[in-house]
Amino acid sequence: MTGARIVLCLLAFATERVTATITICPNAEVGLQPWDDSKTWGGPVPQEGDQVVISSGMKVLLNVSPSPLDSITIEEGGFLIWGDFDDLTLTVSYILVKGNFEIGGESLECRFTKKANIVLTGLSNSTLEVEGYGRKFIGVAENGTVEFHGGNKLSWTRLVQTVPAAKTTCGVLYNHQTEAFSTEYVKGLHVLVFNLDGSVFDFQVFYTASSKPSDAYNNFKSFLTGIPVNKTVAVFVHRNLGKESYPGRDWEKVFTAVEAVGGLKTGSSLLRQVLKDEAYAFITRTGDSSLTKEDIDTKQTDELFLDVPETSLRFVIQDGFSTDILVLTKEVVNPKIKLMDDVSSWKDGDEIVVTSTDFEWRQTEVFKLVSCKECANNEKRLDHPFKYMHYGEVTHGVDERAEVALLTRDIVIEGVLEDTCYSNNQKEAQLCDFFDSDTFGGHFKMMRGFKAAHIEQVEFYHMGQQAFLGSYPIHFHMCDDVDGAWVRSNSIHHSQARCVTIHGTDGLEVSDNVCYKHKGHGFFLEDSAEQRNILDGNLGIGTEHGTHIPSDMSKDMCSDVAKPFCDSIATFWITHPNNYIRNNVAAGSDKNGFQFSVAKEPLGPSKQRQLERGLVTKDSAMYTKITEFKNNVAHSNVNNQAGYSFT
Repeated sequence: MTGARIVLCLLAFATERVTATITICPNAEVGLQPWDDSKTWGGPVPQEGDQVVISSGMKVLLNVSPSPLDSITIEEGGFLIWGDFDDLTLTVSYILVKGNFEIGGESLECRFTKKANIVLTGLSNSTLEVEGYGRKFIGVAENGTVEFHGGNKLSWTRLVQTVPAAKTTCGVLYNHQTEAFSTEYVKGLHVLVFNLDGSVFDFQVFYTASSKPSDAYNNFKSFLTGIPVNKTVAVFVHRNLGKESYPGRDWEKVFTAVEAVGGLKTGSSLLRQVLKDEAYAFITRTGDSSLTKEDIDTKQTDELFLDVPETSLRFVIQDGFSTDILVLTKEVVNPKIKLMDDVSSWKDGDEIVVTSTDFEWRQTEVFKLVSCKECANNEKRLDHPFKYMHYGEVTHGVDERAEVALLTRDIVIEGVLEDTCYSNNQKEAQLCDFFDSDTFGGHFKMMRGFKAAHIEQVEFYHMGQQAFLGSYPIHFHMCDDVDGAWVRSNSIHHSQARCVTIHGTDGLEVSDNVCYKHKGHGFFLEDSAEQRNILDGNLGIGTEHGTHIPSDMSKDMCSDVAKPFCDSIATFWITHPNNYIRNNVAAGSDKNGFQFSVAKEPLGPSKQRQLERGLVTKDSAMYTKITEFKNNVAHSNVNNQAGYSFT
């Protein structure tokens, strides 16, 4: 169906034939049956909690956002086609594809350029489970077809101009850490008052947490009420407010003073809720109650800022609200970057990631794009200042330019994570100890015998499962030869387990994908049996330790017996030399960028399968030369090298 064509031959001038080609996109095919029509289902439209079956012969057009479902099974000969509608959301525990599931088409005129959201739900002990696939998944079975084609967006590029850290530029009009005021360490409330141009009008401290008797409460109220209009006022708790230590003092004067200067309703200030050792910040513009912000930061890592339109200045309180106060100009607040390629396919509101050019990959920074009418096609303006410097030059022939990658895509597949970590068994309890967060995301699995799989320009968010092997954002599992299948220009970020796993599968193309922040090996060839696969132009950023196999784990995660096999994590884990590895970048790993780890014989389920296929014999992989390893780059890794080992 995808990109089906009808050719019309028209007689011109009675002697010449002119051929015109019309592309019919999947969502425009004749005979599609709307999801919200009861005739489609021969009864009621699917309701919340239903287990939906799309039978052979049914061609269902998704034209609405259904109520959350338990499951969708597309039988062989059945079709689910995503309609050309904006911001539809399909919320479901799992989708099992034995027929066709299509979003957009491969031809450019059929690409899906609106917003499509697939949200996978469920806990790790859900009863909605399918043998071979587990829970919370999109699974493609024998004879199944997936065609996912998002809008044509550039996947990643590089800086062509170095961007400095905001604090090192002349756009920083005030930096509290470099001022004499920063030496004031009194516990209590500190107040900074700024003029329109960002210069300091006044600075005062109030000993509200002092054990000595003081009139700090009256003085604080008197000071705030005496500040003239058109001043920017920053109030923050330094170390401790003192409310819990000295509950008998007149705190109401402190609270009402903040509420009055900020134009807040009586009793509404968050300052009233601050507990011992919690950070609090408040920023306002006197005379304009619409310009007031306040926040409590229990982890003391947050940032609070206020933009003043008439001056184009941003007043920032960051790093726990009490150690760093900045006044920044617009050019620092919304920096402009210059890139190697045309990035006009990136739109305002899209999210990008800029890699570290330091030894520490965690200097990677994420931004949103904001409007920039004056920007050229290779320029973009960002939503907040740079915290770190990112190099954008080629020096003495060495390309040290930061990679800049697009995280946003038009098609989004998300695995819902719980706000807090939970466990149903000892293994999951240990995962909570390791990560202190839910690691049971969704997964996308292709099985042997699928008919077609073409996945491009899709955003995979919170996919992968730490508690269950074989559950990854994109996973080709024991598929044998898959020549013609490909995974292109996708964004995989905040993955709970790997990026792309190729397991017992040959001939797959994986190109121009971006993977940012993932637990365990990133681009992963699993059993030392996978051959002829192409990994071309992929970018991996932020490879962190996981728990699936010993090499994923840090030494601290491993038992004493397993320790010799631990701490070999790699962004690209390559287990057979007969693959094409070219133009890839490993831009930040807690150990290795590239690792060759070749076994004496196929591992796991591949061993028996390869014997059946007669393809890989004992020791053959170890004595096979590397087919292609070309133009690959590793930087900002603990080990900036490609490793090679035999196991």
